[in-house]
Formats: sequence, C-alpha cells, structure tokens
Amino acid sequence: MRLFAGAVMLCFFISAPAFAHQQDQKQEPQKEEKAKPQDEKAKHPEQQPKQQEQRTNQQENKARTQQEERARTQSEQQQRASQKAQETQQKQMAKQQEERTKQEQQRSKQEAKSRQEQQRTVAKQQEEQRVRQTDQQRADQQRAEQRSRTEETNRRYVARDIHPRHGGRVIPDAAYQEHFGRDHDFHASWHHGDHRFRYGGYWFQFGQPWPSEWSYGDTFYVVYNYDDDDYYLCDLDHPGIQLLVIVQS
Repeated sequence: MRLFAGAVMLCFFISAPAFAHQQDQKQEPQKEEKAKPQDEKAKHPEQQPKQQEQRTNQQENKARTQQEERARTQSEQQQRASQKAQETQQKQMAKQQEERTKQEQQRSKQEAKSRQEQQRTVAKQQEEQRVRQTDQQRADQQRAEQRSRTEETNRRYVARDIHPRHGGRVIPDAAYQEHFGRDHDFHASWHHGDHRFRYGGYWFQFGQPWPSEWSYGDTFYVVYNYDDDDYYLCDLDHPGIQLLVIVQS
C-alpha cells in the first residue's frame, strides 16, 4: 500500500511539469494572435487614411442614396398628387359639361314647348277669326234675307192689295174702347201654324199670311181702320206692318 501511494505521488510530480509546459505553449499563440493586429497596424500605417476615406465615401454614398431615395419618393408623391389633381379637374370639367348639356337640353325643350304653344295660339286665333268671319257672313246673309222678306212683305201689304171688306162681326164701341186700340196691347196665346187667336172675348182669324219678321212672343194690339172698315193686328216690336184679321165670334 505504501508502495502504491508512493508510485502515484511520483507519477504526479513527473507529469506536473510537462502539463504546465503544454499550457504555456497553448497560451503563447493566443498572445501572439492578439498582438498580431497591432503588429499589422504598426507594419502598415499608410492604410489607415485609405480606410478612413473608404468609410467616408461609403457614408457619403449612403447619404446620397438616401437623399436620392427621398427625392424619388417626393417626386412620386408629387406626381401622384398632380395626377390626382388632374383627375379631379377632369371630373369637374366633365360634370360642368354634363350640366351645360342638361341646360341646353332643357332650353331646347322649353323653346320647342314655347314654339308649340305659340303655334297652338296662332292656330286658335286663326280658327276664332275664321269662325267670326263665318258668323259675320252668316249674319250678313240673314240680314240680307230678312231685308228681302221685309221688302216682299211690305210689297204685299200695300193698300191696293187689301180688299175694303172681308166680312165678320163688328165689335161694339164700348168693348172696343175697353180692350182694343193702340192703348191696349197684349200677348196672345197661340201656336205656330194656327190661323186664329182669342183676345178680349173674341176670336180673330188671320186674313193674310203671317209676317216673316213677327214672332209669336211679341207685344200686339188690335186696331180698327175706319177707311177699310176692317180690323188689323199690329206688332209693337215691328211697326209699319198690319195683319188683316176677321172677327168671328
């Protein structure tokens, strides 16, 4: 046992210096490596300004690139804004054109409507004028026919065409003064086509044709003509004509 412990201790003392020597060898290269950059710097001092210049150039290039990028971005933004403004302007112009087109269409419609109304007004006025002319012509014709009938009637009722007596009864003076004469006018009840009428208690028969100018609704009176010894029916609305009547009962 003592021999074994002694052997172990001997091995330890033998191997310890070798181990330490190996550790020293490992550390020396690291120190050399750490010192190498400094040595390199010391060996090449002229490369330091070039590196500094390169770094400066890189920074300048980077700044220039960033500036160009900002300028490009700003230009693109300006282009987009300009394009948007252009589109907005085009939309406004299109809207204004559409409004003008609508206004022109409305104005055209109003003008067409005004022309149609004017044409209708002119046509209506022409029609009214034509109707007035037609009515005037008809009235003139009727007046001419009426004048012709009046003249014909007056020609038939001249004194030489009336016989001095036509028979019939005689109305007593008292009855005549009470119901007949110019001061006693009346409206008789008769129908168109009748040849007699009744008034003052007597029937009277027409001794001549009914005058064309007379109307059954006119105001009449009966008068006695002493020269002819006959009775006549007179119209207050159409004086100058006398219709011979014969007293029947």
